Amino acid sequence: MWQTIKNLVITTFVAVFVWIFAESETLREQKMPARLTLVTPENARYSFVTAENRKETTVDVWIQTNSSRVENVERRLRAPLEVMAGTVNVPVVPGVGAIDLAQVLRENPDMVELGVSIRRVEPPVLDIVFDELETREIAVRLPAEISTALGSNAVPVISPPTVKLTMPSRDIARLAPQDIVSIAMPTELLDKLPGGKTETLRGLSLRPPFDIADRAKMRIEPSTVDVTLTKPMRGTELTLSQVPVYVRVEPDQLTRWNIQIAPQDQFLTNVRVIGSEELVEQVRNRTLPITALVSLTVSDLERGITAQTIEFPNIPEGLKVESTTKSVRISVTRR
Repeated sequence: MWQTIKNLVITTFVAVFVWIFAESETLREQKMPARLTLVTPENARYSFVTAENRKETTVDVWIQTNSSRVENVERRLRAPLEVMAGTVNVPVVPGVGAIDLAQVLRENPDMVELGVSIRRVEPPVLDIVFDELETREIAVRLPAEISTALGSNAVPVISPPTVKLTMPSRDIARLAPQDIVSIAMPTELLDKLPGGKTETLRGLSLRPPFDIADRAKMRIEPSTVDVTLTKPMRGTELTLSQVPVYVRVEPDQLTRWNIQIAPQDQFLTNVRVIGSEELVEQVRNRTLPITALVSLTVSDLERGITAQTIEFPNIPEGLKVESTTKSVRISVTRR
């Protein structure tokens, strides 16, 4: 009795084992999605993209393999498969072409190692483009927000002012005359600079006018630039309702000429004073007076000059005086 039961158990165990082994060795055909990435050798002087100007595409692959290997195949296909340019199935021919995806995947090293058979691929053919690289010289500019923050009077010096931009020819064709390479300079960097002082920022990276599909084939040479700029002084501000205008001439000329500033120009109005709190406070309490000055030479007097530009003398460093009035009217007559 016990021998019969024992033989039955052994027979059942062997049958289950044989069934499991046979099932694992059974060939199965299964549809799986796969991502393909188009790749070129590092120093290749061409771009390799799809006809839709993409570096990646997704296809459906019907594979046949042992049941035991399906999980490994699924795991591998979660990452893109590389389609390398310059191989037997992907010859480099400039212009538009097409490649047989089933043939390409059958010779893919990963698929060969996994021991799978590629039955078919949808779509069966991938339209591709091989595009030669071209180089153009293009201007370098600060970002618009930085230029705005610096103001229209700022004249930053960019070194070098132009760079060489290399891209696939059909991307080069997209360049417009006004396109530029932009300096990657965040506003936070400008905020950290002291106002009123000239600074040189070195090794700033660059951004292309637009992105392209085959980014690995885009180069900017040199890849960095230096920028010398003066950040406008920002601080406490005070507006003076009136600032007197004085005339300066050689002492020996005072007895020879009658010099009169036009009545409406004898005081400047709404003069802005910008600087540190300490300096602005000195202006406010008049321990640091602000005056406007018109300087006249002997030649100016003899010519009977009728207008002259103004200046603000004795302004300490760190203080800025601004006026919308740049000159005043003058009457000069001999005594």
